[in-house]
Order: sequence, then structure tokens, then C-alpha cells
Amino acid sequence: MKVGILTFHCAHNYGAVLQAYALQQAIKELGHEVFIIDYKPGFLTQPYKLFDISRDKNRSFISNLFWEVYSIKKKLKKAKSFNRFVKKKLYIKKLTKGTVPRDIDFIVVGSDQVWNIELTNGFNKYYWGDVSVVPQKHKITYAVSMEHSLKSTDFDEVEKLTKNFQSISVRESNLKELLEAASNINISKVLDPTLLLKNDFWETKIGRQKTIEKYILIYSVRDNEEILRIANKISKKTGFKILEIKNSQYYIKKNSIPFGISPFEFVTYFKYASFIVTSSFHGTAFSIIFKKDFYTVRMKDGHNTRSESLLNDLNLSDRMVDDTSEIDLKKIDYNNTLFKLNELQTNSFDFLSSSLMNADSNS
Repeated sequence: MKVGILTFHCAHNYGAVLQAYALQQAIKELGHEVFIIDYKPGFLTQPYKLFDISRDKNRSFISNLFWEVYSIKKKLKKAKSFNRFVKKKLYIKKLTKGTVPRDIDFIVVGSDQVWNIELTNGFNKYYWGDVSVVPQKHKITYAVSMEHSLKSTDFDEVEKLTKNFQSISVRESNLKELLEAASNINISKVLDPTLLLKNDFWETKIGRQKTIEKYILIYSVRDNEEILRIANKISKKTGFKILEIKNSQYYIKKNSIPFGISPFEFVTYFKYASFIVTSSFHGTAFSIIFKKDFYTVRMKDGHNTRSESLLNDLNLSDRMVDDTSEIDLKKIDYNNTLFKLNELQTNSFDFLSSSLMNADSNS
């Protein structure tokens, strides 16, 4: 059976491309022919334009021009890294006149924040399975996410659109409850694709160790000074140096890892870290995958539900901290965590496998 995935594969974001790759590989393991549907909406591609003098509305024209010229080489390097990964590692299938090709038998929407209606500028018709652009009768979601909560005025639209799918799965407990209330249907909760495959899958993707020195790895999607303060506390206690993966091409610090590393280099830095401090969901996921001691820093804007749900599921809720938390070097006992993770992997894989099998038998 030919399976198409609709997700955020075109964002120059490590979590986005790695979850797309992981879901592709999981479906391939199930014996299906799989493609990433090359839907590239402007809200995903616009932030990664190489040159945009209107990027920051709070800056003057001259200031924007300066920063765009200053950062062009860094952005070009990152664009090349991501474009190379997409070309070599993802099986891309183009849209046909704006529509998912009809030779695709089955559509999987997700993972990532494809149902975040603030991010997607409303109910995006591709990610909600509108038949005008996604004509396939067999559609499911896998681990979709929605960082922002729905309003009660959105419930009617959700109830209508969820009927486009034979089965629906999400990443977070609160989203499961919210969608069940809005749609009056059963919603499954599954793991993010990066955690779906057995742990040794990522071991085969790591590269050469970049430094023999022990280091604390910092990774945040958005700049967060609290992360650096916590990392500094740990550094003083351990003597480990600090290395930071920066998402912004501006203000590269002396302890920053070279800007624009490839997605597999990103994974490699997590593999060899001695401690990790992150505010990113996928930073949390890869910390767990490689069984690292880590802290996930609670973001002040409240966008913590994805990490909170994962940590609660794995009995690691004490690894989420804020500026009032006591920071210690207590090691994580991964025995119980890995037992629970294995159980969730089995359930998640069963959801994906049975959904595809049911469609195949009904074709």
C-alpha cells in the first residue's frame, strides 16, 4: 500500500524533520511504500527565507538590512544542511495541482503541531483532511499536537473536521481530553515518532564525537536566559564546559556549536553530552532516547504541555524545572522509565500498524 504523510517536513527545525524521518521509517518497517507529501505552506517556509528585510517589524529598515546581510552566510549553511537531509533521507512526493496525488492509498497526518490553529492560521485544509485537497478515503492522524487550546467557538468546526479521519491519535493527554470533548469520539494517545522506534535506531545515525571533553548541552527553540543560568549552575558543580545549539543566526556566543549543523549532527551532540538542559520537546525526547541526565526548563509563555505530558507519562515530571527549582545532580534511574517507554512504544506501534492494516484489508 502507498502511504503519504502530511507533516511539517519543510521547516528548518531539527525536531520537525527528525520526526518526519522517524515516522517515514516506522511505516516503511511495517512493509508499506511511504512518501512525504511535499506540501510547503508559507507559514512554515517564510521564517527560513534567506533574505527578508521585513523579518522584524520592531527594527528599522537599516537595522533589518544590517542583520540580514550579517547573517546570510549562516542561514545559507543551515539551509544547505536541511535541504540535503530532505533530499537524501525523505521520500518526497509532489502535490498534483495542489492536491495529494490519487495514487496514494492512505494518508497519515502528523506528527508535530499540525493542528495548532494559531500557527497554521486557522483550520488548515490539508492537515484537517479536507477532501478537496486530500481526496483519499483512508486517513488517520498520528501524534498530532496543538500547543494552543481550542476555544468553545471552535468546537463545531472540530466536530465536523474530525469526521474526515478513520482514527485519530495525539501526543498529549490534555489534547486527548479536549478533542474528545469537542468531537465526541474516542482519541488515542501515542508517542512522538522520534520515540516510536526502538532506542538503538538512533544509535545508527550518530556521527563522530566532536570533542573528548565532557559538556553540558543547551538546546532551546527560543532564546531563554533561564536555561543558561541553570547550565552555569551545573557547570560550576561539575566542571563540564557548556555547548549550545543555537536556532537563531543572530548573537552567536563563544560557547555555541557552529550554526547550521545537520539534523544527524544535532542527534550526535545529544548522544555524547554529559548533561542536557533544554526547553524543547524534541530536546527532551532525545535526552530520554540516549538515557541522559537532563532538565527541561519550563517556558514562561506557558508552551510546556508537550514536554509535561511526555515527562508525566515516563514518571520523569521532576525533570521539569523553573527559576524557583533546586538544581541538583541526582542521576536518573532509567530502569522504570525504559520499561514504561517500551510499553508506550508497543501501544503506539500497534495503533499505527492496525490502522494501516484495517485500511489495507478494506481496500
